[in-house]
Amino acid sequence: MGTSETIAAISTPLGTGGISVIRISGEKTLDILKKIFKGRNSFEKASSHTAHFGTIIDPKSGNAVDQGVFTIFRGPNSYTGEDIVEISCHGGTFVTKMVLQAALHAGARLAEPGEFTKRAFLNGKLDLSQAEAVADIIKARTEKSLLASFRQLSGKLLKTVKSFQKELIELLGLLEIELDFSEERIEFISQEEILTRIDSVKKKLEQLISSYNKGRFLRDGVKMTIVGRPNVGKSSLLNRLVGSERAIVDSTPGTTRDALEVQLDIDGVLFRIIDTAGLRKTKNRIEAKGVEIAQFYLNEADLIIFLFDGSAGWTKEDAFVWEKILTATQKSGSVVLVVKNKIDLLKKDGEANLPAFVRELLPIPLSAKTGAGMDTFYKSIQDHIFSDDRLNKNDVILSNVRHVEAMEIAVSALCSAQKSIQSGMSQEFTSLDVREALDALGEIVGETSSEDVLNYIFESFCIGK
Repeated sequence: MGTSETIAAISTPLGTGGISVIRISGEKTLDILKKIFKGRNSFEKASSHTAHFGTIIDPKSGNAVDQGVFTIFRGPNSYTGEDIVEISCHGGTFVTKMVLQAALHAGARLAEPGEFTKRAFLNGKLDLSQAEAVADIIKARTEKSLLASFRQLSGKLLKTVKSFQKELIELLGLLEIELDFSEERIEFISQEEILTRIDSVKKKLEQLISSYNKGRFLRDGVKMTIVGRPNVGKSSLLNRLVGSERAIVDSTPGTTRDALEVQLDIDGVLFRIIDTAGLRKTKNRIEAKGVEIAQFYLNEADLIIFLFDGSAGWTKEDAFVWEKILTATQKSGSVVLVVKNKIDLLKKDGEANLPAFVRELLPIPLSAKTGAGMDTFYKSIQDHIFSDDRLNKNDVILSNVRHVEAMEIAVSALCSAQKSIQSGMSQEFTSLDVREALDALGEIVGETSSEDVLNYIFESFCIGK
């Protein structure tokens, strides 16, 4: 992808609206503007970050296409680091395409997905982690996911990675100086100090890696599956959460035959809530299929809401569901929240037959019908997902699996360096391991990333960004 070409694309969603924006970037941007802009004042000597009203001309036909505002951003003080013009025209699908076509007729080529942001990275306006944050901001669906992405865009992850790199570079410098003076047997740093420094960086990396689940939940949402035996109020709970009758509720057991998914913003976190068929042994072919689907979502869940009927007490069917949950959590590590529903019907002796382990799990008392206990329920699902580790606005949180994998490689390399020292191997091996860790960290910010990696990242962007 050559940056010498001038590119153009529609940067707003296609459709009918107040305005659409067409973005042009590259060394011939102002030459293209001469061909398609007609206004009262010349823009050639116009200052950067100024707007100019004019008519948009298609140079191929010579016809006026629309009127609009041309905003000029002169490089290097622009998003891409190149000369950029953003044309704000009327927001119709056809007219927007005609304005883009005028730019293409004037010498621009259609931008590839993410090419504007890729040029920003290549021209040093963003590091690779910040470029990825741009895509995450666009895709953000809740307040907390937006804030997490903005923290990354503002350079908090970059600063953290740079601090790790600085520590390792300093250590590597001492190691290589000592290798240069190996024949003189001059010791610039003791082995104990080397091990201490390596361990310090390794622990910081491991702590950051441990934030990934939190970051993944903020970025992609929490998969929350509601399970229980038939007729315990799973669909009623879903309807209560959504605030409307999304699921059919009936006293007949087995009403729900399929999985119903809704997405809900709860306190700034996206929850993908799945209402499933009641789990039980059944000979009904259709209901059995629903149970099979419920088992699938149970296995895939991040958070399992186990619902039982508090007014009926504990049953063999509840025990059957609990066994299914235990099997699923052993494989997936899902978090389980136990909820005692129908407290509006609960008798005084309603908990008499509850197994001791259920009482120890402190089931949340709830009435999906009346809404009693919902405040406690909302707080509990947040606490179960994030434990007691509340989200701090200054925290650096990993939400990208590519970053996690790079840090895991760095940790592995540092572990290898420690083993090399402890086994008495030459410091050349330690230096090689530290270099490998540095290279892995460089992948995160784009210092050592291959062209294939860059293409993969930016191809996931929308065209025009």
